[in-house]
Amino acid sequence: QVRCPHQNDPQDDERHGSGRKKRDTHMTRFSFLIMIVLCAVMSPASEGAAPPGRDDFQYCADLRGAFKGNALYMLHLSGGIIEKSRARFTDLRLFNARGKEIPYVIINEDHPGEPVQTYALEITDYSSDSTSALITAKLPKGHRPISSIELKIDDRDFHKKVLLSGSSDMQSWRVLAEAGIYDFSSQVDLRNTTIPFQQSRERYYRLKLTDVKSGGNHQQSIKLKYEGLDFSVNAVEKRALRIQRIAGMTGPRRKQQPVYDRKVFSDVPVELDKEGNSVIVLKADLPMDRIVFTLSNPYFSRAIRLRYSDTGNDGSYRLLTRSTIYRFTLSGRHESKDYIESRSQKQVYYEIVVENKNNPPLALERITIAWVRKNLYFIALNDGEGYTLCFGNPILPKPKYDLGRFINRNSLSQHAFQQIQTAPVRENSSYVPPTHRGRRAHREKIVLSMVVILLVGGLGYWIYRLVRKITHERDTHGKHDA
Repeated sequence: QVRCPHQNDPQDDERHGSGRKKRDTHMTRFSFLIMIVLCAVMSPASEGAAPPGRDDFQYCADLRGAFKGNALYMLHLSGGIIEKSRARFTDLRLFNARGKEIPYVIINEDHPGEPVQTYALEITDYSSDSTSALITAKLPKGHRPISSIELKIDDRDFHKKVLLSGSSDMQSWRVLAEAGIYDFSSQVDLRNTTIPFQQSRERYYRLKLTDVKSGGNHQQSIKLKYEGLDFSVNAVEKRALRIQRIAGMTGPRRKQQPVYDRKVFSDVPVELDKEGNSVIVLKADLPMDRIVFTLSNPYFSRAIRLRYSDTGNDGSYRLLTRSTIYRFTLSGRHESKDYIESRSQKQVYYEIVVENKNNPPLALERITIAWVRKNLYFIALNDGEGYTLCFGNPILPKPKYDLGRFINRNSLSQHAFQQIQTAPVRENSSYVPPTHRGRRAHREKIVLSMVVILLVGGLGYWIYRLVRKITHERDTHGKHDA
């Protein structure tokens, strides 16, 4: 039997196919093994998925107080706690006595003043005679203190005197205000139906409305002339008013000044740079909203550069702000600004550069770093349970709790809370510093490089064997064809 040179031998095809399948199987197994190694190295589970406990923190402080379940508590975060915790409190955790993590929210004590709130008063009693009317009304439960009462009256052209009294028990009454309500809108755009008074927490209010005394059936209410035009209203009818609604209002929104915590730095070393500027470096580990300079110079005006750094090394400082401080008295006028304002998260080092130019350096006595007070709020779970605040862990991410949706700077005024304190901060003897992320990343990079080298080497060896196999098969086929 003669075979054509280009005709394939079925037995050869079967052998070649079997060889290819074996090679593909070996390659698949090799690739699968490499993928398993890569997943094992890069898996997040290698960091440990267990939640943190108290032994994972360098510092802890027990909370003092008799706690009640479902009650809101406030803890002032002192400078000592802030210095030992990380910036933005990423490592701050609160635990109960059983080691369970408790949600919290931190709020700066610079929340805005309470907004104006209006309450509808319910009329509980009404009586009247020919000259006066007496109305008794009450506020709803849970109201805030009010400082004015507004009457909704659709009538026009009236003038009444109002005596307002308040009571907490409907028995004893005290006078809160004596005012007038009026409307002269038929002639002049002049109207008032609001009664202001000192802030009151009373729930019950009594309004006595009487006519302003005058002769006859009508009263002369107002005389107003301007450039020959007469806007006088001489015929305001004495009649009962139709009051549609009585509302109590809280006081107007007032801007609340922030409350500051402070740390004073005395005997601060001052150095002069090559340009004659005074350079001051503070190792603070604190946030900053204001820096105050205590100076004995009678007058000055200096430009200031404020920079910050995590390490304090040369070239590591970054600009935070520029400002000017000054003091002078001229023509009996005293002007002074001895502080810089610029909000900054916690920084390890602050560098202050005072541009002296041709002036002698300032006589610095001390520097004060001030930051807006930070308070921690949490809800106790059970009666009589103890709580511990822990901090000092360099790798923990910032926690995300739901509590901030309900307790925040805008809604805080609507909640009652009790202030508590902490015991002295103690160092945790069981704390073991975790592996630094940089070291772990370096180790992972080395392992990954080794895996890549192994993979490339394996692929190279496999290709080499494949080429040799193909060459050998070609040589064998050539011999058979011959």
